[in-house]
Amino acid sequence: TIEDQQQYIFQQLDFNKRASFSNVFNACKNRIHAIVTFLALLELLNMGKITITVGEGVNNFWIEPGNEFEEEE
Repeated sequence: TIEDQQQYIFQQLDFNKRASFSNVFNACKNRIHAIVTFLALLELLNMGKITITVGEGVNNFWIEPGNEFEEEE
């Protein structure tokens, strides 16, 4: 579910403090899983819980905690 994928993204941020866009999506098992993960990412962006930072090069994006990021247990 979208909520499960949001928790997965939070876990990645708790462990690394930032996560690469490609690493988050490498765990997706199929296209539907990737779409649900992307929707979870968009919802977290909309709520201000994460931010996206653009790095150098092609497709180099970082997911980082946003201003509204809070530890979810």
